[in-house]
Amino acid sequence: MHILLITIMLWLLSGCTEPSQQSESQRRLASVHQQAKEHLIMAQRAVTFEVLDTPGQQLQKIFQAHHLFIEARQVYRKADVFGLAPESFSDFEDKLATFNPRLAEYALDLMRELMDRTLVLRKKVQKIRNAESGVGNVSGDESIRRLSRLYNEEVYKCCLKDIYTVIEILHE
Repeated sequence: MHILLITIMLWLLSGCTEPSQQSESQRRLASVHQQAKEHLIMAQRAVTFEVLDTPGQQLQKIFQAHHLFIEARQVYRKADVFGLAPESFSDFEDKLATFNPRLAEYALDLMRELMDRTLVLRKKVQKIRNAESGVGNVSGDESIRRLSRLYNEEVYKCCLKDIYTVIEILHE
């Protein structure tokens, strides 16, 4: 009986209380961390070894990883939590930044391809115009419109779509 009484007195004197539950702000912060972590995990999964080896050919996966990472960051912003992102966020951001030089080089290669295709189109248009100089035939204009339409479709598929994606990734 004395031991129980002494234990209770020591407990009261030490100011110990029963373990408290998490506060509302602690629960909120834990929820924010969990939501952001889910986005980060999906972003990390998108960056496979294949992506690391050939970023130009895996552009959509890098784009997806960037957007998922941005969504993870926005979880903190929307919750007005600043400066409390785990170190894994900075590490992944650094990993994504390693792609930037290779993506910029890839975009330059695409721009060179675009320039080459544009020069070919100019030569074709000039040949059509030279062949019809003085004739005023409508078929020349139609041929030029057709060539222009085909050119626009080709350069969008081969170059512009990827250039726009790289620009968006590098801008973020």
